Amino acid sequence: MRIIILVIAVMALVSCSGTQSKIQNSLDRKMLSSTIGKNYQALSVKNKMTLSSLVGNDPLYGAFVSSYNLPNGNTVMRHMDRYTSGSTQILPGMPVSLGSQSVAYRLFYFNVGRDGTVKDWASGFYNGAKQKCLGIAGMTLSTCGNLKNDLNFSQIDDMVTTSSGASIKSWTR
Repeated sequence: MRIIILVIAVMALVSCSGTQSKIQNSLDRKMLSSTIGKNYQALSVKNKMTLSSLVGNDPLYGAFVSSYNLPNGNTVMRHMDRYTSGSTQILPGMPVSLGSQSVAYRLFYFNVGRDGTVKDWASGFYNGAKQKCLGIAGMTLSTCGNLKNDLNFSQIDDMVTTSSGASIKSWTR
């Protein structure tokens, strides 16, 4: 419980800081250290301790994105937690707002054995694209383009490190 409160407090303090990814990744690695040997299914449905998790689905390790099989029969399960941040400027005398939005991803990978238990984990942080936004005041119309198109798994896979600090390519050996 204390770890979760600490994670939330640190996230609030560094949400606008350039060091957010380093601090967040360090906290994520500490949180993930207890997952080895646990049942993947049970871990994948755990929710964060947030208000939104009380009324919906807010997975602790982000949303499941994809999976792939390793030569040894294990499966790599990819999860991502997507965050957006931005700024808006309302133009004087005009019902239009201009702004920008950035997206970042917390990355969680699980090496799951044939028995369904987590054999290892990997984590990382990926800063996605920054896009211009346009909004019309008094309306719900707002567009920032499609931020999901900035994902490239071959690059993202290189950004995560395993529990031992190695590349996930070590899982294929």
